Amino acid sequence: MFNVRSYIKSVLAEIDIKINDDRSATRQRNRPWDIQVHNENLYQRIIAQGSLGLGEAYVEGWWDCPQLDELFAKILRARLQDNVGNSNFTSWLAVLKTKLQNLQTLSRSDRVAQQHYDLGNDLYQAMLDSRLTYSCGYWRDADNLEAAQEAKLDLICQKLQL
Repeated sequence: MFNVRSYIKSVLAEIDIKINDDRSATRQRNRPWDIQVHNENLYQRIIAQGSLGLGEAYVEGWWDCPQLDELFAKILRARLQDNVGNSNFTSWLAVLKTKLQNLQTLSRSDRVAQQHYDLGNDLYQAMLDSRLTYSCGYWRDADNLEAAQEAKLDLICQKLQL
C-alpha cells in the first residue's frame, strides 16, 4: 500500500532535506533547511494542494524550518514542484486517493462560509475603507487606507479611460 508520508520523506531525502530528524542540536544548526512536522496531515495536504497547501500549512503551524530560504532554494533547484505528484504511477495514485478522500461537502462548505462571511458589517467597517472595498489599495502617494483606496479606484478609471 502506498504511504504518502514515506513518499514525501523519500523525495525530500533525495535532495538532502530531512523531516523530523533526530540529529543533535549542534548538527541541526548546520542543516537549517530540515523540516519539523507538527501535524501529520501535512503529507496528504501537500499531495492534494501542492505548494499552496504547503504554504498554508506553514502559516497554520503544521510545520516549521529554521531557514525557509535554504529549504526553498533546495526545492526549487530540484524542481520538485514539477515532479511531486507527476513522476510516476504510484504518486499519481496517491494524488487520486487524496482527492477522493476530501472531507469537504456542500453542507460543510456552507457552514464554513457562514462562519467566515456572515459576520455583519462591524468587522468590515473596522478594517476596510468607507466604501468597504475588499481589495488592496494603491499606496504610492497615500498615507492612509482611505487615500490608498481612492488612488486605486482613480488608477482603475484612468486605465479604463473613463
